[in-house]
Amino acid sequence: MKTKIFSFFILFSSIQINVYSQFQEHTINTNQIVNAIVLADIDDDTDNDILITGNEDNVVKWIENLDGAGDFSIIHVIYETPFNVGNEIVVSDVDLDNDLDILANISSYDCGSVYLFNNIDGNGSYGFETNYLSTCGIQNAIVFADIDGDNDGDWVSSVSLSELNESKLSWFKNNSLGDFEEQIIDASYLRSFELVDFDNDSDIDIIGFNLDSTTNPEIIWYENIDGLGDFSKHIITINQGLDYYSKLLFRDIDSDDDFDIILAHDNILSWYKNDGLGNFGFELIINNSSFTKVNILTVDLDSDGNLDIISSGSNNSINFYKNDGQGNFTRLSIIEDLYRSRSPIFVDDINNDGLQDIIAYSTVNNQISWYENSGIFSINNPIKNEFIIHPNPIKDIILIESNFQILEVEIYNLHGVLLYNRSLDISEEININISSLTEGIYFIKAIDNENNSTIKKIIKI
Repeated sequence: MKTKIFSFFILFSSIQINVYSQFQEHTINTNQIVNAIVLADIDDDTDNDILITGNEDNVVKWIENLDGAGDFSIIHVIYETPFNVGNEIVVSDVDLDNDLDILANISSYDCGSVYLFNNIDGNGSYGFETNYLSTCGIQNAIVFADIDGDNDGDWVSSVSLSELNESKLSWFKNNSLGDFEEQIIDASYLRSFELVDFDNDSDIDIIGFNLDSTTNPEIIWYENIDGLGDFSKHIITINQGLDYYSKLLFRDIDSDDDFDIILAHDNILSWYKNDGLGNFGFELIINNSSFTKVNILTVDLDSDGNLDIISSGSNNSINFYKNDGQGNFTRLSIIEDLYRSRSPIFVDDINNDGLQDIIAYSTVNNQISWYENSGIFSINNPIKNEFIIHPNPIKDIILIESNFQILEVEIYNLHGVLLYNRSLDISEEININISSLTEGIYFIKAIDNENNSTIKKIIKI
């Protein structure tokens, strides 16, 4: 087999690179356990403040960005009650008075509610607590969007089955004054979900995965069929690796103007490609090494116009998966050994320099830190599990060169159907005749002797 490495190729690989020089650490002392972090301009002074929920009585707080450059030294308590725990949190102007209100999931002794805190002066003073969605089941994310097209912020959440309540997925209709009425969508627990216009009909749909004891985990699209919040259920696929700790995102990661599915689950970070018609192919693995109980989000961290992936918790690190714009990723480790499973993380511009910074909470030392982005990204380490296809686009013969031993090659179409499989002698040069395939987009998977796989997109002409 020929061996050749081109370092400018971005790939589905699992490499470990220290990029500490790209980020400067700033520590914020809070002295409490933190369960969720959000960045938002709470006091309307054009910079991002920190909003957190946590344990040990100080349940909801915000930390003021004093100078717009990341000086966080004044803590404001919004809500504190003994034996309460704050979890998911989200901000939105629910009463249309041009300031940011808060919805937070707060629990005590395994039961809880979603609390609404109204920003009463626009400067970060909060009052008027209102309870919604009281339950003893597991509550998940609270997500805002205009579900019924009346130009105010509604929200969606879901709860699991418990001894005191049934599973349900609900949306809460806003009367434009910040009062909400529950509308039940389905008797199902949607563990992780996104609100997006899935079918490009100018209304908000729901896509996520369920965790119900009677079925295998399903990735589901709830179609907003009338634009007013009447939903119809469509099952996209089944993935038995999904569990309580899994996370789903719905983003365009290959720059083809449609939304793809991103999953973190069962030691795997992966994505499903959308063919542009709402059909999804097989699961494409980004990284499959110790990837469990993590938080993930997408952001253009390196300002190259492509959506990258950030994770916390995998290998006790914050990791950056750099996207080449086609859904091929290179992993860089930003901070190591401080961020355990499901460490809260958020990304936004903290110091008003136009770059995306990272803020996260470490369960190792119980502190919040934000990492200032210098905007300079370099990759100097050797790339593992790289293979090169030429030519591409391809008419007849694929030639493959690699820097690892390929023992098996598979080719799939966009729908995940296996079209070609070949076991290889480790010494042979790889030539594959695809003249029998019709014109279109395919995926080629190379598998090594440790069953690690690397996937690339090919175009048949």
